[in-house]
Amino acid sequence: MLLSLLHLWIGCTSHSSSEPQKEVTLVVEEMEISAYLSPHLPNVINVDVNMANASGNVWVTAQTQDGERNTKTHNISGFGTIPILGIPPNSQVELQIFSNIDEEYIESTPFLMETENLIPQAGQMSLSITQYSEIPDGYFMGSLFGEPEILVIFDTQGEFLWATRQYDDENGGIDSTLSVDNQSILFNRFAKDNTIDNGAIIRIGFDGSPIETITTPMGHHLFTELPDGTITYIALDIRETEAYGSVCGDQIIEVTPDGEEHVVFSTWDTVTLYESSSFYSPFYTQCHDWTHGNGIVYNETQDTYLFSMAGTNLIYEIDRMGNVLHRFGGLNDYDADYTFEPPDSVFAYPHGANWSNEGELMLLSTKDLHSRFISFEVDRQNQKLRKRWHYGAGYNYNVQYLGEIKEIDQANRMINWGSLGHLQIISPTGNIKWEAHASLGHWFAQFEFIDTLPGMEE
Repeated sequence: MLLSLLHLWIGCTSHSSSEPQKEVTLVVEEMEISAYLSPHLPNVINVDVNMANASGNVWVTAQTQDGERNTKTHNISGFGTIPILGIPPNSQVELQIFSNIDEEYIESTPFLMETENLIPQAGQMSLSITQYSEIPDGYFMGSLFGEPEILVIFDTQGEFLWATRQYDDENGGIDSTLSVDNQSILFNRFAKDNTIDNGAIIRIGFDGSPIETITTPMGHHLFTELPDGTITYIALDIRETEAYGSVCGDQIIEVTPDGEEHVVFSTWDTVTLYESSSFYSPFYTQCHDWTHGNGIVYNETQDTYLFSMAGTNLIYEIDRMGNVLHRFGGLNDYDADYTFEPPDSVFAYPHGANWSNEGELMLLSTKDLHSRFISFEVDRQNQKLRKRWHYGAGYNYNVQYLGEIKEIDQANRMINWGSLGHLQIISPTGNIKWEAHASLGHWFAQFEFIDTLPGMEE
């Protein structure tokens, strides 16, 4: 039986294996394989597997000039689709399909396909790359902000391998993430006119196909997905006050996988109302920009959130019930529990706050128009933040929007200078290993370093 299946598979391709095609079909008795360019992202190849009443494991190899990419094993019963990512635009790729169906191993003859170009907007952007030393293998995924905003994946050589619009000319977004089950990509949307309530988080397949839209009323800036699939996002909390009229605070809101919403926290319950550093900013034209919440990070080990507010110079650690466990306050804040060692290490205008693997608090601070990254040892017993490290003071950068720091592994940190369009990999001691500069008019919003392409393995 196995020899018969192999003979049928190899002999029944619909096109010559020596000519690159846009679509290829292979038939093996009751099983049909169709490979074709995704209608959403034409440099992604979809492989449809239809095995009728059978089931088994299927995987694909994709050989290009720059190396081989392999899909993860897909357990398919009846019908399934396998997307092939990472094929450069306008290039040829040799595909081969393997399966283990009803305990019989089968492999197809190799065949050639040809991808098309990325979406037109990706051609408006370019990256200048410099590599100084050895860096981990992997890719960057995130939002390139500008006109237009696009969600991209690019390799460490700066080649865009995947790109889609982060919505349209009236709506944009700055955050994205791989889903916790590694089966989809999530990114956010909100109106560029902040008076319009159009917040949502969009879930798409790796081939760009729409899956679902999660409405996030008054949502802005960042979001996160918890291990159980709950989505947590920051939302404006606008209230009328006697002293100031309309004022924008912030809420943290959870949306469970079944759509139930729960307000975890509101700044109105714990933060002192005053004319903060952002209070008269034109960012929100419908209200005074009081707290300017800008970051939400989930700590699975502690089951807590790290929530940063640039306007009031505060970073709170909050539990899932909304209780503020620790208040880290920066320059001229009103609500801090912690003091700084040394005193002049106090942060200001915090962005991109994250925990290190060793429990240090890391963030981008901009004080007196100078931005730098800082990490602090958190002494909870004595309520002190002790500066352990800083980076970037010599650049004399003044980062007005976003910025973030994330640990890739023990030897590498990702430094994102936000609106200045500068992305780096550095060592824990501050040695530059790799850096990218975005083309004029574009900058790096939120990014993450991923070791493999979504749905693929090296």
